[in-house]
Amino acid sequence: MTVPAAAPSTSSPAGRPALWAGAAALVVALVGGVGYWGWSRTDDQVVRQLADEEQRRVAAERVAEAAEITAAQALLDKHIAVEEAEAQARARTSVQDQNKRTTVNR
Repeated sequence: MTVPAAAPSTSSPAGRPALWAGAAALVVALVGGVGYWGWSRTDDQVVRQLADEEQRRVAAERVAEAAEITAAQALLDKHIAVEEAEAQARARTSVQDQNKRTTVNR
């Protein structure tokens, strides 16, 4: 009767370092992937936040510009009204002076 030979060991001492190296590489890859995903998500949020702030700034500038234009238009309208009133007063004075001269000359 023959005794079967012992089955060869599947976990040889040379295979264990390779297993640990593979596991370490897998952990490093997972940590790196999760870190990159979190970092890229943060960049997207920062970009969106900066874009929102820029839109708010542009909107505020437009509102300020519109208010400035409205104020300038009101000032111009007031100046025009004063100039017209002065011109009408000068015209009335001129007509009155002419009437006095014609009355004196008669």
